[in-house]
Amino acid sequence: MKKQSPVDPKTKLFNRVAAIVVRDGCVLTHEALNEQGQAYQALPGGKLEPNETAIQCLVRELREEFAVEIDVDQLVFVGEGMFLKRGKQMHEIVLYFVAHLVDPEAEVRSQEDKIQARWLPIEGGLGRLLPQWLRSELPRLAAAGWEAPARYLVSYDLIE
Repeated sequence: MKKQSPVDPKTKLFNRVAAIVVRDGCVLTHEALNEQGQAYQALPGGKLEPNETAIQCLVRELREEFAVEIDVDQLVFVGEGMFLKRGKQMHEIVLYFVAHLVDPEAEVRSQEDKIQARWLPIEGGLGRLLPQWLRSELPRLAAAGWEAPARYLVSYDLIE
């Protein structure tokens, strides 16, 4: 019988989805501040709700966060992240989908006080994007024309 590693009962496990929305060589992100007041960026999306599909969640989250409508294309990454947030251990499973704005010219503005919409250049502008593996994977995916088999990636990032 294989021994399992001990599980910290304080670790919060959750499922999330994120959208990769690109326009004019830039990817849409939301920018927030960590506990130290430093800015970081992440792809927009959110936690899955009970009885909600990943695609329904993405459509809802982009509507709530930025008041835009999206069409969701293919799944390109499954990310597993372990990190600290406000001193708590977090463990997330994230499904990353390529998506596009229904109205390509739509103004994208944050509808929430704690985040700001930011379009980051895919080439050379992803320095504060989390998880860190997206900084190299997004340019690779862009070079492949946004068509690639889904990849599984794991990260250990500190957001605190």
